[in-house]
Amino acid sequence: METAMRLSLALCGLMGLLAAATAQPLPAALISKCRGCHDSTQSAKMGAPRLNGQSADYLTARLRSFRDPTVQSPHATFFMLDINSELGDKDVRALARYFADQPATESAPSGKAAAEGDGLYHYGGDGVASCESCHGAKGEGSAGAPRIAGQHSAYLRAQLEDFSMLTRFHAGMSRQTRMMNADQIAALTAYLAKD
Repeated sequence: METAMRLSLALCGLMGLLAAATAQPLPAALISKCRGCHDSTQSAKMGAPRLNGQSADYLTARLRSFRDPTVQSPHATFFMLDINSELGDKDVRALARYFADQPATESAPSGKAAAEGDGLYHYGGDGVASCESCHGAKGEGSAGAPRIAGQHSAYLRAQLEDFSMLTRFHAGMSRQTRMMNADQIAALTAYLAKD
């Protein structure tokens, strides 16, 4: 039993060394290109989301989704289609891991609208389902749903509006946002965002 345990540990260590030896670091130019729009502090100016602290699984799926412009907003297609077409699957996974490993930005709710957004986020209302069931208790996201806490308010508002108007399509989000009015979108944005 002890020999089997030692052999198993040695094998795990060897696999780790092989993975580290074959892993290719991301080119600095590629990281710089992505950070030019998606830096945690500058991305609001570009209308781009913060990627820091986002789930690697979600980012991988999202980057791959840009290969189909029919489900993207015109803004996303304009900025991401060409850039994304240059990325291979290894680059996509490495970029997703890079941004997932960056510290997440926390939301900073304040005011009456944020209090209303808190209730809407956790409990839903007026034909709108709770956001918490997919995006987590604190907006931290999951493998299939993005982290939305700590995003820029303009970006969150634009995405909710795009889903609602079907200029960006997602089966669940487009259905949910069709029921939202402008005040609910403003309240959710005030609750989740940090500018």
